Amino acid sequence: MSIFPVANELPLHSTMPVVIYISADGSIQTVEVPGGGTNYASDIREMFPTYAQEKYFDKLIHFQELTDHLNWRREHPQEPPLIVLSTTPTP
Repeated sequence: MSIFPVANELPLHSTMPVVIYISADGSIQTVEVPGGGTNYASDIREMFPTYAQEKYFDKLIHFQELTDHLNWRREHPQEPPLIVLSTTPTP
């Protein structure tokens, strides 16, 4: 497993789960990425709680929706991430 400081260039993986560490002021400190190959599954189990592992390994996550929103945000960087839209109540 590797942890990348935000200042470095991150690999471009739109469907790879990562852990994002956020500071008290809301800025991103680091991003933890699972290792590849034989370490991948064990890293996922170490990085995420059981309920998230089950969703990931049982393919219950809608990756196409996430990828579509990520691609849209690349053209509209001022718009919030999907996680923000998913958790913000609408009036």
